[in-house]
Amino acid sequence: RALGRLRLVFDDECFTRSGNSMLATHRLERLLPKIAHALEALEDIATEPTYRPEAIRRHFVIEMVDNAVVALLLPVIDEIRSKAP
Repeated sequence: RALGRLRLVFDDECFTRSGNSMLATHRLERLLPKIAHALEALEDIATEPTYRPEAIRRHFVIEMVDNAVVALLLPVIDEIRSKAP
């Protein structure tokens, strides 16, 4: 199925059978450097650093009225301290 989709996208056979193996067509051979470049770009996107709160070295001020601390902050304060000390 994947080869069928490639053939539709490139409007080319992409590979031809040669004995027990498959050989890239001339058009695919010309496209291989561009395909390799695109794959590298996709790998870079996939390996972008993820957000890690424990790595942040900033101070945040959270302001709220007194009773809001009990209702909103106390349930999550331990998790905040463990993930972003």
